[in-house]
Amino acid sequence: MTEVEASQALKALLEELGVVSGEIIYMGLDMARLPLPHWPTAMNRAAIRAREDRWCAFLFKHIMEALGPRGTLLVGTFSYSCGNPAIPFVVEETPSEIGPFTNWLRQQPQAIRSLHPILSVAGIGPRARDILTNTGGAAFGACSPFGRLTAHGTRFVNLGIPFRKSLTYVHHLEQCYGCNHRYHKIFSGEVLQNGRRVDREFLGYMRWRGIDAGVDVGPLEDALKGVGLLREVSHLRLYGQSALSLDIERIGYQMLTEDSRAFSTPKIRVDLDDSMVAATPLKNSVTTFKLLASP
Repeated sequence: MTEVEASQALKALLEELGVVSGEIIYMGLDMARLPLPHWPTAMNRAAIRAREDRWCAFLFKHIMEALGPRGTLLVGTFSYSCGNPAIPFVVEETPSEIGPFTNWLRQQPQAIRSLHPILSVAGIGPRARDILTNTGGAAFGACSPFGRLTAHGTRFVNLGIPFRKSLTYVHHLEQCYGCNHRYHKIFSGEVLQNGRRVDREFLGYMRWRGIDAGVDVGPLEDALKGVGLLREVSHLRLYGQSALSLDIERIGYQMLTEDSRAFSTPKIRVDLDDSMVAATPLKNSVTTFKLLASP
């Protein structure tokens, strides 16, 4: 695909997905499925990396042209390896582990990155600071970046990948609703910003270890389609989906009200038997419970 053809295809894709000037979008993407220019390159690591960066800049240029000077682009810059306490999270340096574009964007001089060792979000645009700074220590919930998206009228936009394979926002909904098939874990690794240690407790809404359960966003995607709230483009080499955060939140909470395990696969229930500790309650400032799973 030539550069002109790729430009035309990207502009058409963003337009069909309803991206308009001045809005805020939270983007998920698979660059392998996007219309990008065919730029020949030498087969060595440095040349391949340079072409990858050039593709990222090309994509960013078209997204920001669609959003205009008042628009804001947000992406997840998750760093799962920092779940290991031995690996520090350095806001300015720790790579994003969910794709080359997200890692490229967080390195741009104008980018702002939220402060969470596992589930950070980066953004560029006039509203990025409002959404990504002065956040709480929890990955999801009212004080997190995810908790601010609906109030700012954010649109979720996926390029080259469907919501069912990339919509972390459902975990924010599950946490706010109170689903018990995940739990709040405190991360003990070091967090650094501007060369200084951040003295704050960070939490993540995590899967129970030892329980083979994943996430299934398919029902939410289907529900949004069923009521006409999901835009979808699927033709030639173009694929994408988009929906407003407000609609995802409303439909998602409706589904969780009907079944709090709507997005869990399989639909697990976790019961905690505290009968043994209830007789002798502990008063320690830090208490550790060891869980034994029973079938």
